[in-house]
Amino acid sequence: MGVRLMDIAKEVGVSEATVSLALNNKTVIKEETRRKIWETAERMGYRPNVIAKTLVKQKSNVIGLVITDFANVYFGQFVKSCVAKIVENGYQPLIASSQDKFSEEERVIDQFISQRVAGIIIIPPTSSNLHEVTYLKSLETYGIRYLYATAHYTNVDAPYVMVNLKHGSYLAVKYLLDMGHRRIYFLGAHPQQIPTKMRFEGYKEAFAERGLEADESMMIRCENADFESSYVETLRLVKSGVRIDAITTINDIMALGSLRALRENGLRVPEDLSLIGYDDIVFSDVAAIPLTTVHQDIDAISRRSVNLLINMIQNDIQRNDKILIEPHLVVRNSTGVCSAVRDIQAR
Repeated sequence: MGVRLMDIAKEVGVSEATVSLALNNKTVIKEETRRKIWETAERMGYRPNVIAKTLVKQKSNVIGLVITDFANVYFGQFVKSCVAKIVENGYQPLIASSQDKFSEEERVIDQFISQRVAGIIIIPPTSSNLHEVTYLKSLETYGIRYLYATAHYTNVDAPYVMVNLKHGSYLAVKYLLDMGHRRIYFLGAHPQQIPTKMRFEGYKEAFAERGLEADESMMIRCENADFESSYVETLRLVKSGVRIDAITTINDIMALGSLRALRENGLRVPEDLSLIGYDDIVFSDVAAIPLTTVHQDIDAISRRSVNLLINMIQNDIQRNDKILIEPHLVVRNSTGVCSAVRDIQAR
């Protein structure tokens, strides 16, 4: 058996896709890396396979899905809906997790490139710092169509399908302000990542509309956008002794983490303070205290994501659509009139 791309990749310590790009003299690969790959290929006696090159250009019927966190019910619902629509259109899904890390997302996409998928739907991490998304050049080189779903990178001009996160947060905070709350704490993840950034912009807009200035010290950064991180930060907040009128989080899983911390410390929701989540996952309605939350239409996001991607695949074009779906507020039992206002009214 002759020397294969994967043999060279293993020897150099890079991906098979990187080797392929280098041997085809693509400028997206650093000169030093390209030279090292060529030298290794020559030393190992690599000979290009014309048939293999032809196969690279052929399209598969596989669509890749990159998910951040399978433990989050929201993403589980998204995957279920996407898979149904992908299969319905005659394609096969290939699902992988980035574990909410940019480095792992890049590795997964590199693997998808090697597997010659026809297109990729990417849910970007919520907790990573901003990165230069270099893998997009590789996707474009291979003609693999892609888009982001539920969020996107602020420094990347690429197509996406998501809910208008800013407006959803605005609706939640406006409702809390209307109920008399002012000390409203916001629990998010990395402040420059879209899932947190857009929601906090909506938070500030609701305050500004009333002529109030949002106190940015009330924006609490959690290590991850999950139950445990929110639980830990809510405990810390409660033990600090500050007055809390309400808490709003960037997803329902975090709201449930906050709810546990509050109840463990003898605080009643909504009698002592209000709590609002985001997403409207199934658990929000069956929680010990049903959550007021912002509804995201997961079916609409997945349907439009799959339709857009298939349109790009079938027309062999990379479009740049920016699709925002409007959310709405669902009021349940975790919110009420601010306790400070209620006490004044009772006098």
